Parts: sequence; C-alpha cells; structure tokens
Amino acid sequence: MAENEKGYSARDLKILIDDGAGDVLVAAINAREISRPRGPIETTNDDSDGWRRILAIPGTKAIDLSIEGVATVDNYQRFLVKWNGSSLEDVTLAHPDGSTEVGEFFLSNLQHQGESDGHVAFTAELMSADAITSNAPAAPVNLVLPAISGSVVEDQTLTAFPGTWTGAPTFTYQWFEDDGEGAVEIAGATGQTYTLVTANVGNAITVRVTATNPAGSTNATSAATVAVEAAG
Repeated sequence: MAENEKGYSARDLKILIDDGAGDVLVAAINAREISRPRGPIETTNDDSDGWRRILAIPGTKAIDLSIEGVATVDNYQRFLVKWNGSSLEDVTLAHPDGSTEVGEFFLSNLQHQGESDGHVAFTAELMSADAITSNAPAAPVNLVLPAISGSVVEDQTLTAFPGTWTGAPTFTYQWFEDDGEGAVEIAGATGQTYTLVTANVGNAITVRVTATNPAGSTNATSAATVAVEAAG
C-alpha cells in the first residue's frame, strides 16, 4: 500500500451504497486500514487491469480501503449483486466523527469468511476511482430505527435498543405511553430501561432516542409496543 496520511483501526466505520432511492447501510466495519497517497497522483496509471480512472484535479486523493466487515445475509448478497467484479458503485464512508467521504469505488476483492445468526463475516478491498468528496462532521443520521425488547406486562422491564446511527453519537432516552389519545412523556423515564407500572396498563409504549455528537443532535422514535397487560 502507498504511504498513509491516515491509517488506523476502528469499530464503527460504516459503508453505505446509493441504490437510487438513498443511502442504504451495507455493513458496519470491525477494522479498517485506509491508504491515501501523499503528493500528486499519477493520472496515467491504470493499475495494469485497466479499470482505474483518476481525474487530474488538484488535491484529489485516491483511497484504498481494506476491511473486515460483518453484514446481514441480505446485505452481503447486495455486495455480490451490485459489485460484480467490474462495476463502480457510489459509496459513502461514514467515519466515527460524523465526517464522510463519498465517491465511486471498485471492489477488487471479496472473500466470504463465515456465517452465523443471519450475518456474514467477510474481507474486502475497495479502491476509489475519480475524485473523492470529503464532508465535515455532521449531526447523527439514523439508519435503523430504535426498538424495544421485553415482555409488555406490568412490573416487567423493557429495554431500548438505540438503533444504528452515523456520527458516533452518545444516546439519551425518553419513554412515552399512548392511551389512544396521543403519546405522552412518562415522567422520569429517561434511562435505557423502563419498568412498567400499573398506570401503564392498557397503553402502548414507545421510546424516543436522541443521538448527539459534536455537530448536533437528532431524534428517532421506536415503533409502539402492544398495549401493556396487567400482571397475573
């Protein structure tokens, strides 16, 4: 690999592909190494395979990305269908600090490492073509909505899953109940867990997650549970 301007490992780089209707999360990355060549890029270089197109734009940087990733089976199939060994895909690399790099990437290598519980572990090599657009850190963007787990019965404890977000945010929580007249905040219910009480019986429960990073805050709300049942 070329000399790095920045090369490091992290657990929360995300790869998103534009499917024509917007960005779709393909994989969360367990480890990464990013190589950005220093100095001018040789614009006549085609890397011997004839695929690489690098524009003669001052300041343009190429990116080579080595990843060890975990994706759902469905999204792993997305890799196989969209990247057929010769195509370029519009990709967003969402960094832990909320910054992004956007451009066309060529998948030069993809190896299936194993499958468990509906997820596929894989390794891959991505290489950029043309210019890469770098964007400053942004407020968190929700990719997968928050969810609630647990038995919806009086005296039982519910747990909030914050969802999946860009921007490496921290989370705060607010629980709500809805008796059919509209959602109302449950006073003091601001933790990741909430224990149902008698007053909640007959009401549906939701949780609002606020994701915050240095660039701002964004809210997302879970789907409602069924109505809380009385104990016993």
